Amino acid sequence: SNFWAIIIGIDSYQTCLLRGCVSDTLLVEKYLKEEIGIPQDQIQRLLGSQGTSVDDSLFPSCTNIVNTLLALVDNPQIKVGDNIIIYFSGHGLGYSPNDYHLSNTEDNHSLGGVDGSIEAICPID
Repeated sequence: SNFWAIIIGIDSYQTCLLRGCVSDTLLVEKYLKEEIGIPQDQIQRLLGSQGTSVDDSLFPSCTNIVNTLLALVDNPQIKVGDNIIIYFSGHGLGYSPNDYHLSNTEDNHSLGGVDGSIEAICPID
């Protein structure tokens, strides 16, 4: 089986800047290539550091992250049994399942019966 990876590192948020997320992500990329042997063309990298252009398709905006994840679904090279690694370094948040509503259901119910919290990544925008 093959390995595929999406790695995301964000230092330059509009507020609450971080240090080390981009460099950690680059170290993970090095590990994936050198130790696991994943070819560069099977690693998608989205980095948000100072000077990254918002017009860059590799800018870790919400749209670019979602599109990169969805591209896995449409990739004809990915076969059943292949391994997919998704790595994120940046801000995240958690919220109660009571605050999440399934709007595509007829009764628009919440996930209030779910224990714990829902964890989410924070894109750069």
